[in-house]
Amino acid sequence: MVFICCAFYAEAKPVIDFYGLKKNHYASKFDIYEGENIILIITGMGTVITSAAVSHILTGYSAQKTDVALNIGIAGAVNPNYRKGEAILCNKVVNTFSERCFYPDILVKHPFIEGTLLTYPRPVRGKEKVFNKGDLVDMEGAGFFEAASSFLYVHNIQLIKVVYDLLDDLSINKEEIYGIIRDNLENIDYYIKALVEANELIKNPLSFEDEKILKKIAQNLKLTFTMERRLYNLALAYKIVKKDKDLSFLKEFLNIKPDSKREVKYYFELIKKRLSV
Repeated sequence: MVFICCAFYAEAKPVIDFYGLKKNHYASKFDIYEGENIILIITGMGTVITSAAVSHILTGYSAQKTDVALNIGIAGAVNPNYRKGEAILCNKVVNTFSERCFYPDILVKHPFIEGTLLTYPRPVRGKEKVFNKGDLVDMEGAGFFEAASSFLYVHNIQLIKVVYDLLDDLSINKEEIYGIIRDNLENIDYYIKALVEANELIKNPLSFEDEKILKKIAQNLKLTFTMERRLYNLALAYKIVKKDKDLSFLKEFLNIKPDSKREVKYYFELIKKRLSV
């Protein structure tokens, strides 16, 4: 299943038309549109409501870890090299309020420019008001990613933002939004199909026991969100390459409880070396 999240209807409309999605009239909390293997939800703007919408749809449709979730919408460009209408695939997402950083795993070949997305709690007008290093600004991306990562594998959570302005104008033209998103949908559809195909080719190689070991290590070492995702991805790569080997060799780390950040870093580096392929 592919789940698509858009902040408001003007962003969603070209996607709805492209895939021929039909509104679910039984949905009450959020506007939801359905098609063959595609579900779209209009989340509203802001990280809190977006997180709620993502959790709502992934729970309501019994999402599997191998399902795909995309946040598609417009963004303001900080990067002066970006042009209006360009689609940017986000390889880093920063919640500027909490200062948490998230790193979508981009494992599939794609036709997009890659960039860093900054999620702000309110609209930003003027590049001088952007105090974080990044390429794009929105209000939903971090909330989308953080919520989806509780349900799906990180490499199945992607954000594609289409440049709408250079932070010089907060007004919105629905027809313009429709056009610039529509013009990128062929490439977006190509990418979605590539993600789905990759999931069919590479099923999750981690066993239930492997995942228990990783979760216990992350809890005992008190790893940050980013470090935990890094641990998981290293283990995933190890299993894909080594195939039949399990992660029982990591059990020696199960009872370690560091007393300082330095010790956390030390043991984390040891584990990374053990998982290197």
